Amino acid sequence: PDFSRIDELPEKQSWKLFGQSPIEQPVQLRYPTRGRRLTVEYESEDELKAYWGLWINTGQWARQRHISIEPTTGRLDAVDQSIADKSAGSVPASGRLRWQMRLTVDAITAGG
Repeated sequence: PDFSRIDELPEKQSWKLFGQSPIEQPVQLRYPTRGRRLTVEYESEDELKAYWGLWINTGQWARQRHISIEPTTGRLDAVDQSIADKSAGSVPASGRLRWQMRLTVDAITAGG
């Protein structure tokens, strides 16, 4: 399927997609018919690598329709698979890692 056009995806299905490279820049979701966009930013002071995760549901799960985007500390849905492909983040015993996520909702302008 063409995931750049969520409105054209088949009904009653769902997909989970994960970025292959660690997050380097914000991601945007645009809703042109409502003139809005959502920008999601991720930062970590402790250099905790994260990947963009995207869940698209067109009615398969609980007959709902939604999209979810989030930073994830592994690029696969199952923890054991993320450990196996060496993308899983970890925190040392008694350790602490800091990160933040910023969500911005604003109007889509003529240029953007």
